[in-house]
Amino acid sequence: MKLKLEKFEGPLDLLLQLIETDKLDITEIALAEVAEQYIGYLDAIEVRNPEFIADFLVIASRLLYIKSRVLLPGLGMEREEGGNLAEQLKLYKKYYDASFVIAEILDKKKYLYGRPVIKRPKNIQFELFLRLNSQNLKKIFIEILNSIQPRKKIETHILNNIISIKQKIKQIKDMLFAKKILNFSDVIKEFQSKPEIIVAFLSVLELAKQRYIYIEQLQNFGEMRIFLSQENILAQKEE
Repeated sequence: MKLKLEKFEGPLDLLLQLIETDKLDITEIALAEVAEQYIGYLDAIEVRNPEFIADFLVIASRLLYIKSRVLLPGLGMEREEGGNLAEQLKLYKKYYDASFVIAEILDKKKYLYGRPVIKRPKNIQFELFLRLNSQNLKKIFIEILNSIQPRKKIETHILNNIISIKQKIKQIKDMLFAKKILNFSDVIKEFQSKPEIIVAFLSVLELAKQRYIYIEQLQNFGEMRIFLSQENILAQKEE
């Protein structure tokens, strides 16, 4: 893809290289025009490469963020931001170049790649402490043991007689046939532990999924009201 801007004309890789080497000011680049030309490029091609699109979005979003930091009043561009971008661009170029090397290897049907030889020192010497004896070893071992943090015993909670989702669903159904409308606080008022409240909540969700009930919550974190569906109200009247 070749960009054609007021201050720059050339491929996207060259634009990244110029910004990386501080040869081009990011404020002189119209990112909206870059995006517009890129969208036009996508419309013109028949087969779209997802990896190419992902690479463009990563770099473009980073450039947009940095440019916004530069242009916003009172929020100067921090040096670490520019350095971070430079590192990202270097990493991008590294992987970009590596992709061609890998493609060349695959074209040659060379599916095995040898590891470079690791140079090791020729002479490895072990120096034994002259004053090392059984008593010193014992002392060192005791010091190591004392430096180890003691194990903390994990608290255990025994849960007895936890009601199942199936049982709670039956309870909610019985309550709805009696009242038609319930508050979620009514459903959990007899429960004390978190697992029991979770079971009650999952039971309500399961009934909503089955369209046996519908739920209403007028505000965030407000009371949740549970209504028997119209079909079940009519079925109850027929009975």
